[in-house]
Amino acid sequence: MAASAMADEPVADLNVAEVSGNAKVTWGADLDNSFASGFKNEGEATLKVNFANKGSKSTEGDGVWGELGVEVTQNVGFKSHTGSTDESGIGYWDGDNGGKIKVSAAKLHFGPVYVGITKGDTQVGDYKVTNAIMSADNGDNAIQIGGVGPADVSQGIVAGYGDDNFGIDVDLRTLPNGNPGATTYLYYNAGTWVTVSEDMLDAFKEAYPDAHLVEIFKADDGATDFYDNHYAFAAEAQLKDSNAFVPGLFAKVGFAMPFAEHPVIGIAANAGYKLPIGEKFYLRPEVAYNVEIAGDDAAHGLVGGVMFGWGATEDANAGVPYLDNDQTKKVTPGVGVAVELDGLGGDVAVKLVPSFYSGDLIPNLKAGAVAELNLSDATNFSIAAGAKYTIAIGDSVKISPYAGARYIDDDAETAVFGVNNVNNAGNGDTDTYGTDSILNVKAGVEFGGLISNTTFNVWYQSANLLNDSSRGGATAGTINVSCKIAL
Repeated sequence: MAASAMADEPVADLNVAEVSGNAKVTWGADLDNSFASGFKNEGEATLKVNFANKGSKSTEGDGVWGELGVEVTQNVGFKSHTGSTDESGIGYWDGDNGGKIKVSAAKLHFGPVYVGITKGDTQVGDYKVTNAIMSADNGDNAIQIGGVGPADVSQGIVAGYGDDNFGIDVDLRTLPNGNPGATTYLYYNAGTWVTVSEDMLDAFKEAYPDAHLVEIFKADDGATDFYDNHYAFAAEAQLKDSNAFVPGLFAKVGFAMPFAEHPVIGIAANAGYKLPIGEKFYLRPEVAYNVEIAGDDAAHGLVGGVMFGWGATEDANAGVPYLDNDQTKKVTPGVGVAVELDGLGGDVAVKLVPSFYSGDLIPNLKAGAVAELNLSDATNFSIAAGAKYTIAIGDSVKISPYAGARYIDDDAETAVFGVNNVNNAGNGDTDTYGTDSILNVKAGVEFGGLISNTTFNVWYQSANLLNDSSRGGATAGTINVSCKIAL
């Protein structure tokens, strides 16, 4: 028998969910341009109206029964926003932070065994190594191994078994109905509606960063025949870290292939162990391997790492200079090192990523560091590190000195977390030649609580300290002072 579970069902809830804003003025002086100086004003305001609370509605049962779950993953809202370059205050559906609804589950249950009927992914083997500081978007500085097996085969069923100890999933799927065509994006920008093609999207967002995305149109090539016999199979079996045999030990093996004349076979495995050390600390070694076989060719991947930690992984940045941007929004308190071996069976390229994040180990201290070392024909590396310490005076006043630095070796193939994406108050602080080493530093003091809702900040930020006469001579950077009032 199945019954409707109503306790968490989304309900209408019309209210003002957020009113926030801030205004900031900065005065800066360019030490490399006869101490030229000036002001810069910035500010933004946000109003968010909530329409419905997040929640879910699903069937429930026991024995043999059908499960269907629908979930509103975040509150449905409407948002109006103004910024320093956008004073229109245009309202838009808050697609990034709300209004997401999905079918969360559709399964037939036969005791602990189930058959799922939603679309999925036949890829196996995706794995990211845990490190103290990681990339949120699986980009550089996230040591990971990609999935293996047939791509884009998403339509079909999955059968499985699961309890606290083990999990088994077996997929049987085919290609989607028709092949997806071009995608068009509708934006509202400075009072004008703009349609943007997919190949121009990155350039548009860079040119108009404050434009509001309104809708995405996904075209189709007109094909409706899904009777194409393009089947693919994938299976994964795992030992869960919650198992009663060796708690903390986890492992997974997977296999994937299409039913085709010349199949590409994917095999993957990973394992790890979280060993508690006292009540707070733990040691976590882990390793993952996969191979994709096409005829006589085989592509191998191997990653691994070890973490001495004292906290759980969070979706946050380290909060210190050069490690406080969106690319670093994945941290785990501890000391870790991850390694990637690429090109096994031939010329092996080795990449090491050691990192550190303090978490709450020392009260009032934030500290982080991450480096990337590429060990191939020659060693090259990049590194970023910073610290911030908050001193409380009385009940409300807080003084926070901070400092950070980053360095890119002239042979480095990649930079730590997009070094070229950070500028120096309008002055480029990276080497525009792109062939020589780069060294930047930043240091300052933040004052909060002297006046309610107000933060004062004074800081020095260098340009490339390694510039020499061949690159226009040494550069000193800028000195800046700001005042920010915020709700």
